[in-house]
Amino acid sequence: MEISPKLYLLEIQRATNYLLRRIHGTPLQSYLADEDLQFLAELNFIRIGEAMRLLRQHFPEVSQTIEHETKIIAFRNLLVHHYWNIDHRAVWAAINENVLPLKEAVETILITLSTDSIP
Repeated sequence: MEISPKLYLLEIQRATNYLLRRIHGTPLQSYLADEDLQFLAELNFIRIGEAMRLLRQHFPEVSQTIEHETKIIAFRNLLVHHYWNIDHRAVWAAINENVLPLKEAVETILITLSTDSIP
């Protein structure tokens, strides 16, 4: 299978879509009381961060166009390596403040990549 930036961008799109559909807008107290929801949010942020890390590794010219690229990867690392010390309020805030702009940025890049590949 040929590796392309689209592979990683589609994974980010899929995870952001899930977070927006399933968790975005959930009241903070409901989120804090629901361990399953927290786990699902963390898993999707790990997927986003890993896809971003690989995008940066293989296609830095693409990843650099995404705002907060380094912070997204750092957030993934925090969730993976310091899972016992997760600030669930910060995860909830990221879902409600940062996921939609990331989704929109990724979709813009995907459109650009599709347009550029048309002969």
